[in-house]
Amino acid sequence: MSLSIGHFKKLAKTVCALVLAGGMVLGGSVTAFAEPSAEEENLAAVAGSTVSSDEPAAEAAAAENTYRPNTLAGISAALTDYTGNDPAADLELLRASNPYTDIVDSYGNLGIISVNGYVNVREEPGTDGVICGLGFNGDAVDIAGEEDGWYYIHSGDVSGYVSADYVITGDEAEMIALQMLHPRAFMTDDEVMVRTGPGTEYDSVGSVTSGEAYEITDQSVDGWVGIRFGNTAETAYVCADYVETRVGLDSVVEFSGVSSDMTRNAIVDYALQFLGNPYVGGGTSLTNGCDCSGFTMGVLGHFGYSLSHSSACQRNEGIRISPSEAQPGDLICYPGHVGIYIGGGQVVHAACESLGIIVSSMNMMSPICAVNVIGS
Repeated sequence: MSLSIGHFKKLAKTVCALVLAGGMVLGGSVTAFAEPSAEEENLAAVAGSTVSSDEPAAEAAAAENTYRPNTLAGISAALTDYTGNDPAADLELLRASNPYTDIVDSYGNLGIISVNGYVNVREEPGTDGVICGLGFNGDAVDIAGEEDGWYYIHSGDVSGYVSADYVITGDEAEMIALQMLHPRAFMTDDEVMVRTGPGTEYDSVGSVTSGEAYEITDQSVDGWVGIRFGNTAETAYVCADYVETRVGLDSVVEFSGVSSDMTRNAIVDYALQFLGNPYVGGGTSLTNGCDCSGFTMGVLGHFGYSLSHSSACQRNEGIRISPSEAQPGDLICYPGHVGIYIGGGQVVHAACESLGIIVSSMNMMSPICAVNVIGS
């Protein structure tokens, strides 16, 4: 059994992970939770570029770097102590040392998605099936059946078919899942200040918002939680009053972004190509780094729609509509932020330095308005 899985380098999801019910995903929503009994080992995250996949050839063409918020990085190294000549004994050892085996056991036939970027989940087996979900690296699925090389899976609110080439099963899936079950800090309020130390006297290094989830690195100071924030290995701190600690496996994201307008579909497809690419303040490069308005400006600009490099200005650069009327390709505008609606109640956006470009719930924050730039 080989556990050298280079795909597990980044939980974008996540998460910054955004929970579908009201926060950012990442690439996936957490569907099974347990109260953690103690602080667990750190999870590493690195950003990269992504593409969607259905077939092995597509995955082979993808960039080596992968996008996956808060997923265990370097999983082969993490399992060094367990990958001997007796996989069954290794798994037994892992189960004995992990307090969250009940989460793994809640899956009838566990599978773990392994993909660069994301893989499409379809209503029917085959690449002609309508896309109903997006599976990100590390998402857990319950396999209910198999047909012509496609697994029929249940994951979160999504049921559908995914190519078996992108799903790890059996003991290997269980070992990976057990290694990914660690507490994460989910933010419960908007604009929570992140500081260099555990107290309000320390400098602010940014802010996080409701639904975002981060690796926990320090729980030793009363009233404060240490998280891995930004692109450095340094621990930063947030007030514990705005943190909920959860443990769980991530699930597939529901997707219903198909529009009768081919331009809108093309905009969504184009925007999703850049998942996992970095966030850079003031940046406009979809590959090397951009901020939120730089992302929307670049994506819409590719189709001939001119936007300002300002989230505030973009609110007035089209037809203002209610967020409930948004169609795929429309802008969703927030206080100081903007993203592109992809359907299914979700947006793709350049979130923050620690997360890069991710998919999140449209309601991760309260939208000000939607803007129809396309006109149709």
